[in-house]
Amino acid sequence: MSRLTVVKRALQSATGYGRHLRAVCPFCNMQGHGTKKKNLTFDKGTGKFFCFRCHNSGRMEGYAIQEEYLCLHDELASFSPPPDWAELYGYSCAHTARAKRYALEARKLQAIHIAEAKLGTVVTNSRPPKGEQDWRNRLIVPITSSTNEWLGYVGRDTTGKSDLPYMYVRGMQRGKILYNQKALYEDTEEPIFVVEGTLDAVYLWPNAVALLGMWTDDQIDLLLETKRPIVVLLDGDAWKKGEALSDILKMYGARSGWIRLGPKLDPDDMERSWIKEEGYKCIVSA
Repeated sequence: MSRLTVVKRALQSATGYGRHLRAVCPFCNMQGHGTKKKNLTFDKGTGKFFCFRCHNSGRMEGYAIQEEYLCLHDELASFSPPPDWAELYGYSCAHTARAKRYALEARKLQAIHIAEAKLGTVVTNSRPPKGEQDWRNRLIVPITSSTNEWLGYVGRDTTGKSDLPYMYVRGMQRGKILYNQKALYEDTEEPIFVVEGTLDAVYLWPNAVALLGMWTDDQIDLLLETKRPIVVLLDGDAWKKGEALSDILKMYGARSGWIRLGPKLDPDDMERSWIKEEGYKCIVSA
């Protein structure tokens, strides 16, 4: 039985939406792994397949898509800022001063980048109505479109006492967007870094986008729109996922590499100059 026949059979039980399908990898099973995870991804537009566990890949010649795949630029839900929200560098009070200290000292962000990213906080001590999300004592990161429309936001607790360090606004379609997505379309050969969280992206501003969690097929499609080299820089304990994402991007023709951080290290634990140097190195060697 040919490799392509094996893949075609596996795709009969595939799931997914949009451009990409996911299926249990037949090659993993043939090697005795016996996994039920759908590690095989298949691109309906190009006919390419890739397993990010065993790294088997190929292309089905002559494959023709039979249906229109989901347009990634469909209208997304928009949001208003939380009540009593203010930019850190657009309003001065005790609340913005506290959030500013957290951003500058605890997260080592640069003032110009805080201002450009329009980071803010809520400037009130009043409890929100019952059932509403409580954004007090949080550094709030707006997630905006190219026209500065709010597509959502995330709030980072600044007290160290919350059981929910990060909080996303309810209803945000975070699997369909990237934080700082507009950086993908800059006409430059500087690498674009793909990180997990918004504050990691602000740390490397403006040359970083954030996944807002585990990547999705829609986000892969968005990353493939860039002409820039792509460097995947996930937290130290997620380096295998970073390698897998970089391999997927390369399979689809992107110039991509990845950086492995040490255990329990995050991007903002490293010097920016080191990250930039390692980024260029991994692209050259990719």
